[in-house]
This record gives sequence, structure tokens and C-alpha cells, in this order.
Amino acid sequence: MAQDETPLVSVIIPNYNNARYIETCLDSIYDDDYSELEVIVVDDGSSDGSLEVIQRWRESHPVRFRAFQVYQQENQGTCRTLNRLVSLAKGEFIAPIAGDDYFLPGGIRARVDALCMHPDWLAIFGSCIFVDAHGALANDEISSLFEANKQALASPRFVASELILRWSVPGPSFMARRACYDPNLGIGLYNEELILVEDRDFYLRLLSRRALGFIDVPVGAYRFHQASVSRRQDVSKSVMLSLHRSESDHIADFSGLSGFWLRVMSLRGVTRLKYYDNRSLVNTALHVASSLGVRVAYLVHTIIFQLYQAMVKARLQMYHVPVVKRFAKLFGWNLVQ
Repeated sequence: MAQDETPLVSVIIPNYNNARYIETCLDSIYDDDYSELEVIVVDDGSSDGSLEVIQRWRESHPVRFRAFQVYQQENQGTCRTLNRLVSLAKGEFIAPIAGDDYFLPGGIRARVDALCMHPDWLAIFGSCIFVDAHGALANDEISSLFEANKQALASPRFVASELILRWSVPGPSFMARRACYDPNLGIGLYNEELILVEDRDFYLRLLSRRALGFIDVPVGAYRFHQASVSRRQDVSKSVMLSLHRSESDHIADFSGLSGFWLRVMSLRGVTRLKYYDNRSLVNTALHVASSLGVRVAYLVHTIIFQLYQAMVKARLQMYHVPVVKRFAKLFGWNLVQ
């Protein structure tokens, strides 16, 4: 692809208290061989000197990008910050990355090339490596960390079911067309009413349109450290409410097996919310047994999800197993693709 034909990529960085890591993130973008880049950083009210680190980095590096913009704001949270960044982006493609993560060489071009080859895809994600707070490799495969089935991820027919059941889209692996964020041409912006699950909600909307692709190429590094682990493990009632709301709202957008699995996950959410304040396994089981509706939800999740896990461990293609379809018919759920 000639330079004058190379589409502009907007790398957008929502940063919050990543002074320790932001230089590594910026270095990875600077060192990438993709020629047409703009970088936009919004510091979301950091208190650790992140903004000063970013400014020093910019002053010490020769001009390399089409543009390098840095903004500061009072803390608004990741979702609102991402939406602001999207509104500032000028590129044909947009690649979000958190200030504590970084790109791998060639990952930007790999995703751009894939999107150019698949005009029906609004967005794409690749594979990822995982590093610890010190940069040491913790895991080099989404398939081993998340137990992801990469064959299913690469299949337009099965990617929705795979991601509904086993979430495996690390942040630095994602890239979207700018049109993706247009409510008329794409699916619109991130839902600011949701708490910590706006990315899953966004991808559910993409999956319902069959507009999310996958490439088995490592394109970024996701960093595990105390703050990021805390966010991943946040199971507060407000987060579970947001997750359940998102899953329930999108059930009607899916059919077949993906719709079935989304119903199962939503039913699991009902059980979790019902007994959020009672974490004891024994007490929870007793309470579940006292409510037919919740008991059904609990049994559906337990039986079906365990069946799914057993099939995966046995290396069977659960997507074609007749028993799943028969079980679904008990609930009147049509699994015709």
C-alpha cells in the first residue's frame, strides 16, 4: 500500500494514573512502522503526574505523527472519556488503547489490512499477550488465559456464541472504523449509563450486526497490575445490574445459538442479583430452592454452562451438538441459524 493511499489511524488513549506506564505505551506507537497516525490523549483527572510525563515525552521526541493532541479534564470515567476521544478523532480507523497497555510491532497494519479486506466488518480484534506490572510476560495467548476457542472466534457463524460465553477481547487488540461510532452508519458511541461493562455492551451490538472480525495475530499487550485487576474483579451490585441490563436488552437482537447463550447468561445474572447480599453457597442454594423462577434460572445456568464447559474440554464442537438444541426447545428457544 503506497503511503499516499495509507488510511489515517487515530490512536486514542484514555489515561488515568498511569504515570508509571504511559511512556511505554507512547513508545510502542512511536516505534510502530505504520506511517499515517494521529495520537490523542485525554488525561482523566490523574493525580500521579501522568500529564507531566506525557508532556515531557512529547517534548523529547521528534515529530512523527500527523498530529499529537493532549487534553486534560476532571475525572469523568473511562466511558465518557472514550466517547470524547472518538469525537476528536479524524482517522478512518480508530484504535483505543489504555495508558498502561502497549501495541506490538506490526499490529496496527495487520488490523488495518484486515479491515480493508473485509468491508463488511465495522471493527476487528486480534490476539494479545499479557504482561505483569514489571513488563514480564505473564501469558502469551488469549486461548490459554481466557480458554478462548480461536477457531470459533474466526468463524462468522460462531464468534458471537464464543464471546457471549467466554469474553476474550483485551483492550489493546481492538480497532474500529470511524463509521462504526456513527449511529446511522454503525452502532453509535459507548453507553455512558453502564458501569464498567460499556465495552461488552459495545461488542454485543457489533456481534448482533455480524460486524466484528478476528485475526489470529498478536497486536497488543495487556498489562495486569493491582488497579487493572481490581477493575476486572469488580462485582459490585451496580456492575452486575449494568451487565444484566445490557445482556437482557440485546437478547432480541440475536437468534439461534448465540441468542440461546445470551439468554442463559442473562438468567445467570438474575440469580446473582437476587442473592448478591448473601454470598454463602449453602444459604444461596436454600434460597434458590424456595423460588421456582430463580430455581429455573439457576438450573439453566448450571446445567447448560457446565455442559458447554464439558464439551470444550472434550474438544467437541458444542455448536452442533443436538442435545443443546433439544434442551433449548424445552424453553421454546429456536436455534435455527
